Amino acid sequence: MQYKSASSPSLTIAGAALLLPFALRLAQTQRPSTSDGALTGVWQCKLSRADGEMPFTLDLAQSGDRVTGRVSSPAGELTIAAATLKNGVINIQLPSPEGTYLLTAESDKQALTNGRVMLDGKSYGSWEGERAPSPGRSGGVESLKDGRVRPASVSGLREAYLPIAFPSSHAANLIAMRNGDLLCTWYAGVWEGDSNVAIIMARLHKESGEWTPPSVVARKQGYAFENPVPFEPADGVLWLFHTSQLANAGQANSQIFLVTSTDAGGHWTQPRLLFAQLGSFDRQRLLASSRTWIFPTYYTPSSGITGEDALRNYSAIEISTDQGLTWKECVVPESQGLVQPDVIELSPGHFRAFFRSRWADWCIQAPREMAVPGLRP
Repeated sequence: MQYKSASSPSLTIAGAALLLPFALRLAQTQRPSTSDGALTGVWQCKLSRADGEMPFTLDLAQSGDRVTGRVSSPAGELTIAAATLKNGVINIQLPSPEGTYLLTAESDKQALTNGRVMLDGKSYGSWEGERAPSPGRSGGVESLKDGRVRPASVSGLREAYLPIAFPSSHAANLIAMRNGDLLCTWYAGVWEGDSNVAIIMARLHKESGEWTPPSVVARKQGYAFENPVPFEPADGVLWLFHTSQLANAGQANSQIFLVTSTDAGGHWTQPRLLFAQLGSFDRQRLLASSRTWIFPTYYTPSSGITGEDALRNYSAIEISTDQGLTWKECVVPESQGLVQPDVIELSPGHFRAFFRSRWADWCIQAPREMAVPGLRP
């Protein structure tokens, strides 16, 4: 049996992950409490054992004595098999690959206390929970994260705040698809670099006024998936590049993977390794120029990205002339400490790149205009 401390979100039993799903449903419309639905809503909980703690979330709906819903944690998602609330005590049965968990606790409208966890009849730990804040409680944008498109404060613009799938979200990318939909991708999880950080997607259908709820594209126990970059070639197969790194091991072990979809993002392949050199990262869009694909990348070959370690970071351009079957890498000269290149086409065959400085001092452009045939391999 292995149990990690509170600093790690994963919990394993005999080598298998406890599949309590992580997806915080805080941004979904909260069902109003009624006299027979005191448990209805989202509860933020904590499992405690002698060797550590693990957060998890309950998303519950109560009707009379009967309770339904989901349990979520950093490792995955499970549906509650059976649950009841009687005489102020909740009982939850949760089958899993490791066995059947039984969660009991005393309940009131705002807290779950004196909780016990049993696994196949044996004591496993204690737990407690409290009701998650209502989406509108804090006002401002907190009350708007429902995916609905609204007029923005700037005349002529519209905006939407997407529901929160996980507590930490980063590196969003947007693509206008040929079918008229907008697709937004980002990565989210407990925290950047943690286990089970997932690639997330939401869609705004053509002429729709509301984004779809976020869904998981790719996720893997023990790894952090990050920096999704969508691309739609002329053949209609949707590409989504992303990085993968060992959880909590630093960026120096990152590699770039690829998933694809033949139904505009409805279903995705399993991740396939595309660029294997350790420290590989993507961030900005792939640019298709005539028959040439230009994919900006960068490298973080050391564990640190500040100070002298930043000088070990550098940028590169991956070039394909056969629709991504093969790639030629061209290192950008004089790019030490410059990462996340974004490439624009100035005229046919000529490009300019802009970079993020690791010292956060300036926006940096390429030292000169670059022609694709002259990029240094």
